[in-house]
Amino acid sequence: MKLLSSIVLLSLVFTAGCVRRYEITLTNQRMITSHGRPKEDKAQGVYRFKDAEGRARVVPSIEVLNIEPR
Repeated sequence: MKLLSSIVLLSLVFTAGCVRRYEITLTNQRMITSHGRPKEDKAQGVYRFKDAEGRARVVPSIEVLNIEPR
């Protein structure tokens, strides 16, 4: 039983670290893939993130429809 629970726990830890890309859907139906979860800057009304190529990007919060793990 301990072996089974150890395997389950290890697989959960391993898969939790794998979710690193997110799909950001914009109001114009354009989709952007980000590396890591975008961070919302409420003071400036934008989301900041690195895109799939590693470039820093900024998108106005009003243009974001959805952010979900890929």
